[in-house]
Amino acid sequence: MKKQIMLACTFFLLSLTLIISNTNAHAGVWGDQVTNSADLTSQRSILQGQLTGDWSDDFTISWNITEDSGLWTYNYNITDGETIKKTVLELDQGLGLSDISNMIINGSSSSQFSIDTWDSSAPHLGDIPAAIYGIRFEPSGNPVSYSFQTEAAPVWGNFYTVDGSAGKNSRIHAFNNALGYASFDSSDTGEFIVRPGAAGDIMDPGSIAPEPLSSVLFLTGAVALAGRLYRVKKTA
Repeated sequence: MKKQIMLACTFFLLSLTLIISNTNAHAGVWGDQVTNSADLTSQRSILQGQLTGDWSDDFTISWNITEDSGLWTYNYNITDGETIKKTVLELDQGLGLSDISNMIINGSSSSQFSIDTWDSSAPHLGDIPAAIYGIRFEPSGNPVSYSFQTEAAPVWGNFYTVDGSAGKNSRIHAFNNALGYASFDSSDTGEFIVRPGAAGDIMDPGSIAPEPLSSVLFLTGAVALAGRLYRVKKTA
């Protein structure tokens, strides 16, 4: 019995160590899967302090993301009082053109987009604060809408938008707050938007449980086991 109690205590300590190390390893949420189906329909705005930029306060990006038989449909809308020239939407590094289908821009089927790594050296992007691998949408307008399909499940990520003014480095821009942080290190999901993650990484948005919950359940089971063994020994 003593050996069983020692094993239970060891199990408990190992569980606690794993939880602590896991917490430290995930200081930010960038690239993590969305854990709440409500996040699949939402928005960010400069007015609410979720975006950084020199646009007017009414600059807003909104999205609606749905899933059907493992295929995700991503819909984005950007509104503001100025002409929106180009938008870069982050993708997982493993995604390419062959992973994107049914692209619709401003209500019409379009091939005016490209996938690459975009930084401040790219033409017409202005002062993008960090390099982003993703889709660059070309058409201008106000508002603008982008829609496409992919097998890549949604995760937290970044975007960057510039207006149509002249001059590479004088463009008005807007982006989610975390894009301006080193390594996008933020634990506030409000500082990101939802974007495609890894190809084929299918998830059910209605059944996702936050990772800390599973850790708590795991730890609770270890405590219960140790307590039970202790009570058995005490009454023996």
